[in-house]
Amino acid sequence: MTASTIGERIKAVRLRAGLGQEAFAAALGYSKRALVSWELGGAEPPVAALVRLRLTHDVDVEWLALGEDTVPRSYYGPVDWDRLDRLTQEIAAVSIDVGMKLLPERCQALARVLGSVHRTGPDIR
Repeated sequence: MTASTIGERIKAVRLRAGLGQEAFAAALGYSKRALVSWELGGAEPPVAALVRLRLTHDVDVEWLALGEDTVPRSYYGPVDWDRLDRLTQEIAAVSIDVGMKLLPERCQALARVLGSVHRTGPDIR
C-alpha cells in the first residue's frame, strides 16, 4: 500500500459525501479551483479548511493531515459506512412518507445522530 496525500484524502471525503468538486468546495467556503489544487497536490489546504471538514463531515483532522490511506476516519470513532448509508436511505424514505423532503445532508446528519446513539444496537428496519 502506498501512502496517500492530503489531497487524495480530501478527495476521498468528497467522494464519500457524494458531492462534485464545485458543491464540496462551496460547502467548505472555498472555490472549486482551490479544491482542485488541493486534490491534485498543487497546494496544501489551509488549517481552516481541515477544521471545516471536521465540522461538516465528521472527519478526523489528524487522519486528514497525516493519514496513510484513503478510508475516511470519523472524528468521533470508526464509522460503519454501510450502516450509515442504510440509515440515511431509511430516513429519506420516512421523511417522504410523512410529507417532508429532507435534503440529503439533513438525512445523513440525522443518520449520524441515530447511529451514534445506537452504535451497538440494531439497524432501523
